[in-house]
Amino acid sequence: GGFRLVKDPKTLSVCTIFEVLEGPLAIVQCVACDDYCDKTETCSTIGLWRKINNTISDILCGTTLAEMAADTPRKTA
Repeated sequence: GGFRLVKDPKTLSVCTIFEVLEGPLAIVQCVACDDYCDKTETCSTIGLWRKINNTISDILCGTTLAEMAADTPRKTA
């Protein structure tokens, strides 16, 4: 099992990997699809969810697979 990369891990964002495996990033469904809820226009929390989602997206899209691997603690014997 597993995956084989066709791109250099230094140029492959974690965001891209996530979206290929899981689809668009959405902390809640209404962030990904405006038609999901009929209360989106009057929702008092949608703005917060969008900010949170954008922050997560910015971090994932700004992090490469190589950077993530380099930050992973290694087990020592």
